[in-house]
Order: sequence, then C-alpha cells, then structure tokens
Amino acid sequence: ERVNLNNRANYTISGGCSDEGQAVSAVIAGVSATGTCSNQAYSLTGLVLPEICSSELLVVVSHGDNQITSSVNCDLIAPSITSVIPPANGDYVVGANLEFIVNFSEEISASNLGLSLIFDSGNASTALTSNQTTSSSVTLSYTVQAGDLDANGILLSSPLVGSVVDNFGNSAQLSFSLPDTSGVTLNQSAPELFWYDEDNNLLAGNPQVDDIGETNVQNFQVVYFLKNEGQVATQNLSIELVNSGQGHWSIDFNDCGQILASQGRCAVTFDFRRKGQDNNQSGTGQFNATDSSFGISAPLNLTGTE
Repeated sequence: ERVNLNNRANYTISGGCSDEGQAVSAVIAGVSATGTCSNQAYSLTGLVLPEICSSELLVVVSHGDNQITSSVNCDLIAPSITSVIPPANGDYVVGANLEFIVNFSEEISASNLGLSLIFDSGNASTALTSNQTTSSSVTLSYTVQAGDLDANGILLSSPLVGSVVDNFGNSAQLSFSLPDTSGVTLNQSAPELFWYDEDNNLLAGNPQVDDIGETNVQNFQVVYFLKNEGQVATQNLSIELVNSGQGHWSIDFNDCGQILASQGRCAVTFDFRRKGQDNNQSGTGQFNATDSSFGISAPLNLTGTE
C-alpha cells in the first residue's frame, strides 16, 4: 500500500507466508516491525513512518529463509491552492456568469467544491464546480441572480469547502490568499425603473386616478433610466396587477427597441380600463413592473382604480 498522510502514522505491511507460527519481520524507511505467520498470512500494523519521505520506499520482509524486497510509493505533501483568479473587472448583471479559476500545486480530484461569495445586498452565495479529476485547476461558476447587488466589489471567503485530494489520497489545504475583487460589481449598470403619467410627471406615493371606466383609458409609462451608454431595453418587461382579480385590466406594450445613448431614458407605455364587471368596485390597485433580464422592479400603488 502506498504511503500518504492518512496512513503514515499507522502503516500496515501485509502479505502471504507458508509456515504457521513462523516469525516475520519487516523494515521500511528505517522502521522495523515483527509478527508471526497465521493462516498463511501476516499483518504488521501500527508502523509510524518518518514525516518526510522520498517518492519510493524500500520494504524488506523476512520470514524463515525467505527475504523479499519490494518498494512502495510515498507522498507526504498535501496539495495546496496556489492562486484564485477572479472574474475580470466589470459590472455583471442578472444572468451573467462569475467564473473563478482555482489553481492547485498538483493534480487533484475535486468533489462538490464550493466558494462562498459575499455581496453588498447581503446575499451569501456559493460558486460550485462539478466533479473534476486529474487536473491542477478547477473553475467555479456562479450565475448572477435578481437582487444580487454590489457597488464596492464582491468579497470571497476563505477557505473553500468540499473534498479535494491528490492522486495519493492526501487531502488538500483549502485556505487561500484573497484576490483583489474590488472591481467586480453586480447589477450597477442595470437601468432603473420609474412610473410616470402620460404627461411625463413622476408618480410617487399613492396617486389618485379616478373616473376610469370601460371606455375611459388611463395611460402610464414605465421609464428606464440608463446607466451605461448604448444600453438596450429588453423584451422582458412585464406589468402585473398584484391585488385585484386577474384579467381586470387590459395592458398594451410599446417596444422601446434600441436606445440612443444620448437619450438616457426609454419609456414603455401601457393603458388600462375598468371591465364591465368591475363597475361597483372601489379601493386601490397595485401594479408591479419587472424586467427579469436585469432583475429590477418598480411598484405603483393607485388609489381609486377599482
């Protein structure tokens, strides 16, 4: 059996022998052990081998007139992380992948390897890798989610979690030096959403919108304010009536399309009207505009819409 960190302090030499009760002795790396032949086998246990070894150790086993010489491989150096390479500096929005390359001092096998990520938004997430073998580096990946926010640069947490062993079965040291991730931000370039009326007045609080009937249409705008030049409005905007019955309002969308950087804003308009069965209703309506591609949303509470 090859020598590693797991068995060095309790090594066993075993094999076959022919004479029942015959004395058996063995020497490995200057350490001696004795035993007897029993049922045509011997097992010399509990050998404490030196903490430093060459790549190959000589083993001499003697019993009766027989002397057998062999060798076993030895590795008493645990693999370690030499570097963690973070994603390139930049702002990563919903759906983008953060990839971290973890380099080891030798070939390893990794199982359920994880890296803890800490964001300004309070999310503690984990970048994971699938099982990888016979490689000196692994790539861990995390997909940015809606609500992940970080303006100051994400943080990593040492050590990694998971199982990492080398080809001898030595467990890796999973602590690592933290790389500079101050330039890796999350969802800072995503546009902001606001509600405006059809006259381009910002709607705040609980605006009053009385006298909406089946034929009297009220127009509103969901407005993107852009943070990056050349940013494009997406097709993923949806508007949901939160606390009234489904289908009470008719909603029509106008596509923003490409946005000119000089404009800095883009409006998506919709209209709603009261259905016939809603004529006797009163109270408030709450709408929520969401763009799933950027993970952003904006609520609108309307008084007198029902």
